[in-house]
Amino acid sequence: MNVHKNARLTRPYTPRTNGKAERFIQASLREWAYARPYSSSHQRSAAIQSWIDPYNLSRPHAGIGYLSPCRRLNNLLGNVAWRPTSAAAGG
Repeated sequence: MNVHKNARLTRPYTPRTNGKAERFIQASLREWAYARPYSSSHQRSAAIQSWIDPYNLSRPHAGIGYLSPCRRLNNLLGNVAWRPTSAAAGG
């Protein structure tokens, strides 16, 4: 998946956006970084893509009505017919 990525900063002292960032960090540490032992930082870095794609493309998130982030974004943009590919959905 080739996606243009930009770093986005949250507004200081804004619990709503900071909470979302903190929740993502918590999930990534628990489910990717420390989910299993890695023999090197390179091996851990190589493993992030297999975690981040399902997290963004197919995993339901309670805070956005049990939609995936990609599905939520497409709904906001009016692209309600979007469906993840079987590879992106983990199948």
